[in-house]
Amino acid sequence: MYQNLLIAVDLTPQSEALLQRACKLARHLGASVHVIYVEPGVGAHSLEEIEIGLEGLHEHTLDVRRAQLEKLCQGLSPSPQNIILSQGDIATRIIEYKEASQADLVIMGEHHSFWHLQHTNRQVLKHLNGDLLTLSLDGK
Repeated sequence: MYQNLLIAVDLTPQSEALLQRACKLARHLGASVHVIYVEPGVGAHSLEEIEIGLEGLHEHTLDVRRAQLEKLCQGLSPSPQNIILSQGDIATRIIEYKEASQADLVIMGEHHSFWHLQHTNRQVLKHLNGDLLTLSLDGK
């Protein structure tokens, strides 16, 4: 049914559980996997940079996030076809990459974090042309 999964992570400790569960589904379906992390921000700057007013922190922040994302994706089965680091509006970037990668299912987690507070999952669903699977990550 689904052949191309896009898994959106937020680099919290729950992201590992999300990836493991999503990859288990991918193996069962024989589907390919893409993983995306979007650094929340405004324009080309993260919220962290805006808050402390240091634009020079931008490249360092992206390098740190890239390393975190690559470490998180090590050893996954199936191996991700693409590991994407993006920045800006989370929902917009997820939807854009879903279209670009021709993913037929987007998988996201929901827990009490920044994403939960911003209702990102609802924003993605509102504008998504396709299916969204939301996994509860609150330890239930």
